[in-house]
Amino acid sequence: MVDDIRFLPLRSRRLGSSAMKMMTHLFNSSLGKKYIMAVTGLFLFLFVVGHLIGNLQVFGGPELINRYGHFLQTNLELVWPARIGLLLLLALHVWSSIRLSLENKAARPVGYAEYRPVGSSYASRTMLLGGSIVFVFIVYHLLHFTVQLRYVNLTGQSFIDFEDPQKRHDIFRMIVVGFSHPLVSAFYILGIALLCLHLSHGASSMFQSLGWKNDTYRPVLDKLARAVAILIFIGYVSIPTAVMLGFGKKHLETPPPAPTPVSHHPALRPDPRMTPNRDSRHSGISSISPSNLDSRA
Repeated sequence: MVDDIRFLPLRSRRLGSSAMKMMTHLFNSSLGKKYIMAVTGLFLFLFVVGHLIGNLQVFGGPELINRYGHFLQTNLELVWPARIGLLLLLALHVWSSIRLSLENKAARPVGYAEYRPVGSSYASRTMLLGGSIVFVFIVYHLLHFTVQLRYVNLTGQSFIDFEDPQKRHDIFRMIVVGFSHPLVSAFYILGIALLCLHLSHGASSMFQSLGWKNDTYRPVLDKLARAVAILIFIGYVSIPTAVMLGFGKKHLETPPPAPTPVSHHPALRPDPRMTPNRDSRHSGISSISPSNLDSRA
């Protein structure tokens, strides 16, 4: 027992040293970067699917999507850790992909005299370029619907001011107004198309990096990756397409509720005991009525 206690710090140092070496090897080796890109890509893929399920609630009407949005906006202790985790995953995914691309170019400093791709798809050959465009699309999407900057929605309206009759943020109105501009919808459709092209190859490469692919399952996994990417594309594109075809226009015809006047707020209502009497209003001098003095006494 004494020996175990005596050598416990030494064992902890050895474990810490081993963990540090493993992390260093993970971030420095090409195989480790492929694992990082595969694992982060898997979690980002799951987020894309979950985000789609949430967005498709817009077809259930204002009440459904507004209640969903209100739940997210009132549970910041869940939302912010998720946002920070997603940003970290995205940063690691982008970093690993850029590093691997640079290492591949360094391994062949002289290009092909005549480039004839064999056994590679268009998506695999344009992963870095497509991923860069997708990153720009994600930034615009965050500024458009998350930060809700007036200057990027091309409508001149403030999405922050949208409220439904229950005083919740009117997510339904924001989506319909946001996709009513043809340029915005067209950019979203283009961004989603590039995202799904990225996902189709990314999912297939993820299976390869994680060791789930072999000669038997390779054709099935490749077809599954393409099929899932197509379904995701249809799901996301259905929202701006439906808005451009007239979905939700009746909701826009109903004006949003007017903001509550300041004087109606209970904390700002004038004290009836301090109301000037009729004579003092005409003379321009404020006074307290005798009845109010009696009530104070």
